[in-house]
Amino acid sequence: MKNLIEISVKHLIYYSLKLKNFAFVNFEEESRPIRVVLTQVFEKEKNLNVIAEYHYLSFSKYEVTITTAMRKDEFTFSDGQFKLEIDGKNSILLKNERGQIKTISTFDSY
Repeated sequence: MKNLIEISVKHLIYYSLKLKNFAFVNFEEESRPIRVVLTQVFEKEKNLNVIAEYHYLSFSKYEVTITTAMRKDEFTFSDGQFKLEIDGKNSILLKNERGQIKTISTFDSY
């Protein structure tokens, strides 16, 4: 799980710089914090799914709170929520919009 969190940060930063409507860091304590689903794809095992909150503490210090972690290939996520799927060095950013899963952007390392 720690490996997925560490790998995901680079992809999340990439998407937050590239896309206007994507943010993943909670800067202030909110009643409903921003949560992102992180999925690591495996060929011979079930996917690892983690729901994470990223909290800003200071300029170079962040805290990650894990609310859920489970191995499941078909993992559902909430309306309006983003999901980052990581497959090797590549990733896809998805969003659930009223029950429709839409591809927002992709990162291909090749």
